[in-house]
Amino acid sequence: FGRLEVRAKVPRTKGIWPAIWLLGKNKWGWPVNGEIDMLENISQQPDVVYSTFHLSPDGVSKKDASRGGTVKIDNLSDDFHTYVMEWDKDSIKLMVDDKLVKSIDLNTTNYANEAGNPFRTPFYLILNSAVGGNWCEKAPKDGNGYPVKFLIDYVRFYQTKEHAQQAKQFDPETGLPKKN
Repeated sequence: FGRLEVRAKVPRTKGIWPAIWLLGKNKWGWPVNGEIDMLENISQQPDVVYSTFHLSPDGVSKKDASRGGTVKIDNLSDDFHTYVMEWDKDSIKLMVDDKLVKSIDLNTTNYANEAGNPFRTPFYLILNSAVGGNWCEKAPKDGNGYPVKFLIDYVRFYQTKEHAQQAKQFDPETGLPKKN
């Protein structure tokens, strides 16, 4: 739990798909382990930021039950923007330049039969730019517009004593409250 900030400037060209995202470190596999997309931007929608939470509908199936939101930022790739995740025991909020894009109540992400809660387990950060893919348009065959740069000014993580204490309340394998 804490506050994660990434200040970045996304590239803009056909077929590019930059992302700032986190995956759960637990053993369940995707999407049961959870995924947090602070930023996804696809070239066919160059001024739209997607912020999405991915999880399983029941904690067992490999079906994605995503919950997401978007924000439009004119000329997104012209400037640096700050992508923020604020995470505590009760919720996760995803913001761009202090604008809330999507939040999730962690009391709604418990899997049935006490199977766990992915958003109360450890995650790791990924910063990448994909080229093409199953969601983004294809890159031009002639390479026009490439190479590109996904510029990262900084990555910062802040954690208060309260955040650290909250994290200790949950089992890191299951995300369920620890039994005393």
